[in-house]
Amino acid sequence: MATKEVMEQMKEKLSSLAEEVVASFNGRLDYSLESIEVVEFVLGCIHDEYMETRSEEGMTGIALEFGAYIVKVIERHYGPAEWQTDDPTFGPNTFPLAWQGGQIYPVNWCTKRIFDGPGDNVWVKFQTIVMKHEPVFKFPKDASESTVEMRKNIEMVSQQKRSIKSDDASKKGQGFFKRAFSFLRGQ
Repeated sequence: MATKEVMEQMKEKLSSLAEEVVASFNGRLDYSLESIEVVEFVLGCIHDEYMETRSEEGMTGIALEFGAYIVKVIERHYGPAEWQTDDPTFGPNTFPLAWQGGQIYPVNWCTKRIFDGPGDNVWVKFQTIVMKHEPVFKFPKDASESTVEMRKNIEMVSQQKRSIKSDDASKKGQGFFKRAFSFLRGQ
């Protein structure tokens, strides 16, 4: 089991990688509650790529990155929570978040969205499980992008996705995400 300090460092690093992934779509994550809608959209694109290639390469890392981002959003708006690596019931590397007197599993939400598809929509889970609670910290509108601005980001991502699908046949099968993630990680 990792120490709190190690988990904090890991959360910082992983969430910044999630920001880089979204930036590759010309989008931006701003740690607002609504930004989870952008996370959902990007995970949907990753699911589409997975369905096309059936390659699981890097998918666990992507789920960790976006799960860490969701944890940070929860902490910023709802106060302290404790992100852990292991759960006594579900085992090692399940990454539970001890929050509001229980456990939630944002990394698992992301994993299921990538592999199982839209029935495991992280935005719906976030709204249902997290947003039913009253935020502890309320940011003024100018502290984060408005919902309208976030929808613009989603539309940019949508346009990017459409252009990927219309890519010429010579690029088909190369796997956009494999290319993008290799680029992001300098491989």
